[in-house]
This record gives sequence, structure tokens and C-alpha cells, in this order.
Amino acid sequence: MRLARFILCLWLAVAAPFTSVFAQDKPAAPSGNWAGRQFGDVQIETPFEFKEFPDVISNVPAAVRERIDSMHTFLGGTEGTFIVFVTSTTYKPGITLSLDGALKGIINGGAAKVGDSDPQYTSQSIKLSGLDARRASYQKVMADGRAIHMEVMAVVRGQALYQVQGLYFGDTAKTDVERVMASIAIKAAP
Repeated sequence: MRLARFILCLWLAVAAPFTSVFAQDKPAAPSGNWAGRQFGDVQIETPFEFKEFPDVISNVPAAVRERIDSMHTFLGGTEGTFIVFVTSTTYKPGITLSLDGALKGIINGGAAKVGDSDPQYTSQSIKLSGLDARRASYQKVMADGRAIHMEVMAVVRGQALYQVQGLYFGDTAKTDVERVMASIAIKAAP
């Protein structure tokens, strides 16, 4: 359970309210059967089910919350292997969205939780489902010698920001997280 709480805190700098939800309801164990999953406009393939965080927007700082129309976050994974977050955020009209800014915020928030005030990460511009996207990778070697890895995909369409994050320790789940990242698709706009 400590690993699950730590990874959840790593995901978002304001994650303290999430940890109590996660402590009560940890994600289901992987079935080993990979299947497509749909989260609004985001489609991915994983070996486990997901749970939606209730009222996730209330955990966002007020200055950011006032710019958001809606926000939905789903979590799936298993303790000791890997965890995947899928977040869809719709911002109010007139708010300018930045893929690079989104990645920087995600990485900086997570890195701060492990004591990294100057995180070094790689990112690349790609097209995903015909949309501009960014893919980022971050890792930090912990005091106990284990490395934590964060893989992030961010996509913008209109006022919507879609994020998929895969978190894991060591290299045991690297192939699985890469498979999740390779499976991401954004459903065509109506």
C-alpha cells in the first residue's frame, strides 16, 4: 500500500486528498487479459480495470480550478507493478492550452514529491490521432536505489487536454507501460 500511496502522490503535487481515496479502494489486480478501455474520448489498452476518482476537480488549486469546466481522472493498476492515470480536462473558453506547459506541470509536480526541484526529462512532439501531442519520460533514482519512471502523453483538442500517465519502479513493467502508451488513441471529434 505504501507504493500505491507514493505513486499517487507523485502524480500530482496536490495529491494528498487522493491518497485517502486510494487507501480505501486500491485498483483491481491485472487480469492478464489486455483489452481496450474507453474514457470519454481517450482509448487505451490495459490488463486491468479502472476506477474514477470522485469530484477530482475539488483537489485542484483554486486558481487553476476557476479555469476548468470539467475534469475526470481514472486510475488503474496494481501495487508493485505499474499504475496508469487517464485524465480529461475541459478548460473554459478563452483559456490558451499549451502541451509543453502541461508536460512541465505534470513532471514538475511529480518530481517535487521525490525531492527533485530541477527535473530533467525528455519530450518529443508527435501526432496522435491526427492531433498535436507530446510524449515525455522522466526517471529519478530514489535513496533506496530503485528508479521511479513516469511516462506521459498529453494531447490537446480545442479546449480539451487529455493526459495518460504510466508510473512504475525499476524496469519490470517498462514493456507494459510502453504497450499502454502505444495504444493511446483519441476518438474523432463529432
